Amino acid sequence: MNNPFKGAVLVGNRGRFTIGVLASWQLYAGTIHTLLNPILQGIYTAACEQDSNVLIGCGVVSSFAPETRPAWPFLSPEVDFVPVGPWNTDGLIIIAPHQGGDDLSHYLEQVMAIGHPVVFVESAENRPVICPDNVTGIRQVMMHLKKHGHQRLAFIGGGPGWQGDSRERLQAFLEGCEELGLETEQRLMAYGVFSTPGGYQAMRQILATGAPFTAVVAANDESAAGAIQALRSAGLRVP
Repeated sequence: MNNPFKGAVLVGNRGRFTIGVLASWQLYAGTIHTLLNPILQGIYTAACEQDSNVLIGCGVVSSFAPETRPAWPFLSPEVDFVPVGPWNTDGLIIIAPHQGGDDLSHYLEQVMAIGHPVVFVESAENRPVICPDNVTGIRQVMMHLKKHGHQRLAFIGGGPGWQGDSRERLQAFLEGCEELGLETEQRLMAYGVFSTPGGYQAMRQILATGAPFTAVVAANDESAAGAIQALRSAGLRVP
């Protein structure tokens, strides 16, 4: 297969360095995923301090369809194409790469094979990465709930088969239940795909089973917000 990056040159050789940012969520103002707000602010601040440009890949979002469509620089039916790559940047920051699938993995292998700098945010095995302490965060949540007398917990995770934060938070929840003597079951677990509509549907799915619980652990803020809406719609009190 021909290398699509043959002949790429450092943009910085012609002036200010340019850092490309690609993510698994849309990056338009007013639609930015809450996880991305502090990340993008940090990138912007660092770029200003280093007198560098930032080139952000934006996907397309519809207010009528909560579907997540990543914005990556290759053609795929599930992806919005964006012209941000080694040909017009001096390095790439990749956010939430686990949602890009095999196509993204293959693309990034090609990019790194030519020596283009790449840093990952969230998860990446054996690669430069910045990620949160998922295990400690989930464990603190569960210890707090246990302290307040909760014994039977529901869980709203990321997505089925997702790696990275989604897998780590689910695993931390299951291990926490075992180590802290808390109860859960399969009926009390659903996926909210890290979104408010997804959290709402996941909570409705759990409620429909009739399985008893007194508290919910959500994998992120959007899922928690959707779960709260569903609980209140069902006439349940949320402190």
